[in-house]
Amino acid sequence: MSGGPAPSLPKEFIPIENRSEIHSFFDEGLRNLSEVSFWTQNREVVVSGRCAGLDASERVFMVHPPAGFNPDTLTAIFEKEGNFDCFFNLTLPNASLLFKAAFREVDTEGLVFRIPPTVFKLQRRKDLRFTIPETHQIRIDLQDPLDSGKLIHGKLLDLSAGGISI
Repeated sequence: MSGGPAPSLPKEFIPIENRSEIHSFFDEGLRNLSEVSFWTQNREVVVSGRCAGLDASERVFMVHPPAGFNPDTLTAIFEKEGNFDCFFNLTLPNASLLFKAAFREVDTEGLVFRIPPTVFKLQRRKDLRFTIPETHQIRIDLQDPLDSGKLIHGKLLDLSAGGISI
């Protein structure tokens, strides 16, 4: 009773299994204070934080959550579900890393997770992308390309030579 072949990933998703290459991506995220979004399996908790640390010898990385985030909320869900995995999107200047990692603990650096054996690199754009820090609010008003009488309002999330994200 196999349900057929496993679905193949889109060609944009490049699996990375080399430990030193994975560490170099996490190191790049740390150097750039890259944004890290993660969520629990049922999306009961969704967090947008920053890279806070890397311990290659312990095979862990740390995420600094936003101000006011209560880690007890996260640990309570883990205990309730019996599942300590979270799903991640680590935004690097030229790519995003998508992966699943197990929660380990809360410490002075932030939330600690195990570095996974495989990550998926998503090469989204050829141009360098600059993420607007959460501490900055840049509002954008654009004319809707499909309806010239309508304005689109939003917060600027990032920009590059190829465009913007609102």
